[in-house]
Amino acid sequence: MQAGGGVICGVSRATFIPSLLRRNYGGASTLRCFSAPDHAGFIRDVAVTQPPAHLPQLLSVLQARGDKLVSPGVKNGIIPLAIPLAEKSSGAITALLRWPTAPSGMEMPVVEVQRHGVWLLAKNVDQFIHRILVEEDVLSSAERSDDLFNASGHAGDKLYRKGDFSKSNVSSLDVYLLRKVGLFPDVLERKVMKHFESGDHVSALVTGEFYTKKENFPGFARPFVFNAEILLRVGRSIEAKDAARGALKSPWWTLGCKYQDVADIAEWEDEQIEYVKEKITEEGRQEDLKKGKPLEQILLDEAAFLLDLASVDGSWDDSVERIGECYNNAGLHDIARSCWFESPRVLSLSQREDAEPLHSSKTVVTMVQAKHNKSKPRKQPHQAKKYGKQTDMAQFRPQLDALGLKIVQVTADGNCFFRALADQLEGSEDEHGKYRSMVVQYIKKNRETFEPFIEDEVPFDEYCQTMENDGTWAGHMELQAASLVTRSNICIHQNMSPRWYIRNFEQPGYRMIHLSYHDEEHYNSVRLKEDPGDGPARPVAIKADSDLSSSSCQAKSELKKSKGGPGKNMVDAGSVKIVMAGSGCENAEKVEQILEQMAGDVDAAIEYLVAEQETEEISEEISLSNCPAETSYDDAVHGISEQSKEKNENDTIRQDSWTNSIKQTHKDNNMLPEDKKIPRNKACPCGSKKKYKSCCGSAARRPNIV
Repeated sequence: MQAGGGVICGVSRATFIPSLLRRNYGGASTLRCFSAPDHAGFIRDVAVTQPPAHLPQLLSVLQARGDKLVSPGVKNGIIPLAIPLAEKSSGAITALLRWPTAPSGMEMPVVEVQRHGVWLLAKNVDQFIHRILVEEDVLSSAERSDDLFNASGHAGDKLYRKGDFSKSNVSSLDVYLLRKVGLFPDVLERKVMKHFESGDHVSALVTGEFYTKKENFPGFARPFVFNAEILLRVGRSIEAKDAARGALKSPWWTLGCKYQDVADIAEWEDEQIEYVKEKITEEGRQEDLKKGKPLEQILLDEAAFLLDLASVDGSWDDSVERIGECYNNAGLHDIARSCWFESPRVLSLSQREDAEPLHSSKTVVTMVQAKHNKSKPRKQPHQAKKYGKQTDMAQFRPQLDALGLKIVQVTADGNCFFRALADQLEGSEDEHGKYRSMVVQYIKKNRETFEPFIEDEVPFDEYCQTMENDGTWAGHMELQAASLVTRSNICIHQNMSPRWYIRNFEQPGYRMIHLSYHDEEHYNSVRLKEDPGDGPARPVAIKADSDLSSSSCQAKSELKKSKGGPGKNMVDAGSVKIVMAGSGCENAEKVEQILEQMAGDVDAAIEYLVAEQETEEISEEISLSNCPAETSYDDAVHGISEQSKEKNENDTIRQDSWTNSIKQTHKDNNMLPEDKKIPRNKACPCGSKKKYKSCCGSAARRPNIV
């Protein structure tokens, strides 16, 4: 064989291809040489599927940016499911993934091939071209970007025109990519890290959990690995272990890092590897057959196990023949044919013992599942039954029974999440409208946090308006907002799966709301078996809950000690004054307590207190509109008496010069017409370099926290 002049010839593993496969595809004569650009022909003739419409334009774009096109059959040392496209100067290979059991929307994603698997670059070819064009327009020289835009041809005209970014007035490249192009793992992870660096842990957790919505990157384990690393970062080691174990339930070659890195977090030795090795033996196959498992499914599972094992040490070449046989015998002849095809050895990642993945898991550090295919609010379809699906109840009830819990079913009319929430907090699912309104108002007041995660370019105001409508399904953003606005953590029980926690409040004393999640489309309330249900749910004590809280608090305590941070009664008095002035909280003892919890971080303490005040404000607004005058939401949920919340209208914040300027700024702002008032998310005019809502806007307009 010979490689040269832009042509790399390839032949099949003809001696290994079963005669059945040759008959199905007309014999070995169709396995021909492919020139480097002939990837579309390879996909049609060998992979036997339709190539992406704009694949030629993507190849031209890759070549224009300096990548070297390679034969689609160059598979030495890489996962056999990949169809190589081009090699970057760094040696990284850009490829298409020919997934045998591809989730919807991920039929042929663009990936970067690594020794231990793949890193997702884009869900499809068009999305990848779109991103490249945007980044070239923003980051590269005019001359280079002109060449690249010309190479994109009509695909570029359709996806992005030069200058669109500057015309959009979007604040940053990452935000533009998320809003206008699509979701990308590296962009979301970078966004989480920026939130951590700025001390905004709530936004970091919201962003991270959004990342792990299963419809965002279905089939990929990377979001769950990232979640585990974040949980470790904030001291939640038990939750991190569960998240890592969840990640290892997905294909190991989608972890985005070495298997061992994740197994260490999961606290697994070699038991998973030994289990997989047993499953691919003849004894394992016979055992599955005795259980009634279809042979085709056993073969597909075997291929998946072989891919997992090969990803551990990058031994793809040693397993490719058997992997292909599994697919072939299971009836997936096109996948088998694609695996078996091989061009001459040009590059072998498995030989690079010192090569580090481009995206190392060590450089990043949340998650959960949700039930939407898109984040655009949608109505629940009409259901003949009053309650949600019963398909999992037979298994689910014994699972909760072991914990002393029961499921309290609520009406399945699109309001089920809010109904379950109302049952937990008031004992009446009929109060769901109040909680829907509270959640939507919280999202509106925290637009900067939530807006980047609305997909399909749905305008923020339209999204909120739709979510306010009765019968619109709650999504992941609403779960996060519900936790924050009700000042509660949330535990979601799932059938035959680990419990999922939304834990925004670490300190003891915060309520844990318990819900059950059914068939990925319905929520119910969960209570103690002896709970009569005539009021707010009685507290549920699950050992894991207390373990998680205690381990987290212990980790934070150790962190303070290691950093020499302030302990109890050791918070700097100057920091207390700054936080009191910046947050508007006059309760020095409370401020000191929050500073201790935040390890002395002044900005984090201010943000925490401001967020707490916003929650109280929303509760008051909802109470005024939906509740009798003598009763507020806080009275109903938290049992705070009206008398304890009364505030003397003449109370003032401590009279130092900076506080006086705060009050004057706010007074001036209140006297302005609505269209001239200072936006709460803009810089404060007092010169503090903080946002108005976190500075003068909070200190002068909000009630004290008591």
